Amino acid sequence: MNRLKYILLLLSVVVGISACSNQQKILTQQEKDSNAFIKKIAEGGEYTPYRFLNEDYLIYYKEIKNAPEENRDVRPLQNSKVRVIIAMENAQTRQVLLSGSEQVITIFGVDQNARSMTRGLQIALQCMEVGDEWEVIVPWQLGYGSYTYLRDIPAYTNLKYHLTLLEIIQ
Repeated sequence: MNRLKYILLLLSVVVGISACSNQQKILTQQEKDSNAFIKKIAEGGEYTPYRFLNEDYLIYYKEIKNAPEENRDVRPLQNSKVRVIIAMENAQTRQVLLSGSEQVITIFGVDQNARSMTRGLQIALQCMEVGDEWEVIVPWQLGYGSYTYLRDIPAYTNLKYHLTLLEIIQ
């Protein structure tokens, strides 16, 4: 009887390990697909690459509308509070995650709009001038990373933002 329990226990451990390794393969494929998508964006020439300070990863942006002449070089700082229109989608599937809502956010800080705040968004906002309208591709490493976020943003999701920087409040 003890031998049967031992065999069943050993069998359940093997099945458990095998299930974990299958899950790992799925996540690895998601990561590969996301990285291939970013590589395609980088090589496509439609977006301008931007590396912020010593970040390991780039964001890619396309200017839709330039800031008016009087706002040239008027950019928010890391502790600025800004009024911005943000739309966010999964860059690969185009699933809308946040539809063009006007928000007031602090670039580095915790507030009620933390769902849309990623490192990539922080970088993009600091590069924009008041009045700019940009489309920004954020790789998963500067987005929500390798973890599922709030059930609707899977691990390894590259994000596409449509941003309009309306004003710097402080």
